[in-house]
Amino acid sequence: MTDNAKFSQGVSVFGAEDTTVNSESALNVAINAHFALKVAYNVTWNSEPPASAPEHTDRRTSLSLGYKM
Repeated sequence: MTDNAKFSQGVSVFGAEDTTVNSESALNVAINAHFALKVAYNVTWNSEPPASAPEHTDRRTSLSLGYKM
């Protein structure tokens, strides 16, 4: 994207019968040489969720501040 902004996408699949799929889309923006801000959207899908779960899919949005030494 730019020198200060990076987009990343990751997907992982676990299991054969009770399958879980995790996906993360993230934007990481450098604030300065040491700090960066990350905005991410995570989706987790489970083929056999617990009976108490309302859906097969969980969604989570996160905002984090990172420090690089």
